[in-house]
Amino acid sequence: MESLKSKRALCLSIGLICLIVFLSTGCAFFEEVSEGKQLLTSSKFVSTSINNNNSHNQVNGFSQFTTNHVTVSNQDGDSGTLISPNNVTGKAVALIITTGSNEGVDIFGPKRPDQIQPNDPELILVPFDMSERLRISSTTEIPDDFRGGQSNNMAIVIGYMDIHFGIDSNNFSEGGSSTSDIVVRIALGSIEGMIKGDVLFKLNNEFKWLNSSDQFVSTRPANPVMVPKIRDFNGSEHQPDMHFYSLNIQMNQSVNMDAGTVLTSSAMNVELDFHVDNLLLIKNKNDLSSINEVDLVKAVRLSGSIDNGNSGLSVTPSVTFL
Repeated sequence: MESLKSKRALCLSIGLICLIVFLSTGCAFFEEVSEGKQLLTSSKFVSTSINNNNSHNQVNGFSQFTTNHVTVSNQDGDSGTLISPNNVTGKAVALIITTGSNEGVDIFGPKRPDQIQPNDPELILVPFDMSERLRISSTTEIPDDFRGGQSNNMAIVIGYMDIHFGIDSNNFSEGGSSTSDIVVRIALGSIEGMIKGDVLFKLNNEFKWLNSSDQFVSTRPANPVMVPKIRDFNGSEHQPDMHFYSLNIQMNQSVNMDAGTVLTSSAMNVELDFHVDNLLLIKNKNDLSSINEVDLVKAVRLSGSIDNGNSGLSVTPSVTFL
């Protein structure tokens, strides 16, 4: 799929509603915007782990969903069952190669991903599907005082994510629900009628909230089921205005973002292969064989947190400068 060289251009492929190009102007993450040089960025994204999982689990043309259940206790003290999804889709706000000292280089996103708000006109939500290949072309502004350094981490700022997985339960009862094709939506920002922390469950091709009476409803109720840690996130000491909950992505190999190289280059080519593993935690549930939809939604958590790199996402990067 070829990129379109226009700023913030969105393109839909024929017969497949998915983003193939997103062009944006960004700058060093978490730094005050200052005049600097323009770095052209060309990026390719793929998830070998998702594609391999789906291609190896086909019977008569239908996906046979499998999951990796591991009883654990995560860094927040939550125990339960970890699930490796079959796919992750959603809408992203920004993707950044971090270089330490509250600094990094945007792959895409607004000039200040840490300060972007849901009603900000600069906000553009980028659809993603980890089972599809994605190309992004962008122009990133690098401040003259960019310090750079060795990077072992990326950060992704997400509006919401849809986590696709299957479980071996015999207790699902809601019409339109399937234990082999479960999709749970988690809102990491207050967008598209959702409030940050909301959990929605897909029934009959529609995402629904779970109300206080344990009923799935199409309109957001007053007190739906939410993920407390995401709901209560209000930035940090260094980023007090940060609205969107972000995830750290551990690099499987480090990338040298040397300041001299970055500041003297005209372009940066990035190839990222994402690995998705143990992304979802079903809290306090060590046996899922009898879980129902209501209890599942109430127990959904992300396995990692904004404070560390153990998010269930890792990436193998390749970065070259021209």
